[in-house]
Amino acid sequence: MGQAVPGAELRSRQVRLDDTRIGEIFSGQTPSRSGGELQVTPPPLGYPVPCNPDMPNEHAPGFTDMSN
Repeated sequence: MGQAVPGAELRSRQVRLDDTRIGEIFSGQTPSRSGGELQVTPPPLGYPVPCNPDMPNEHAPGFTDMSN
């Protein structure tokens, strides 16, 4: 398992590319006991999605595509 990022519970990732007003709602003091300020952050930079090979259909373990 990965390690927890300090303060991650205080951030809301903004994933929409157009402008929104989420920062007006998700702001101020956190209601949790950890304390801190809530903030909206831009999405992290991505990476190219790998092109994986197709997998055969499997309807149940041990049964392959029944149309063949």
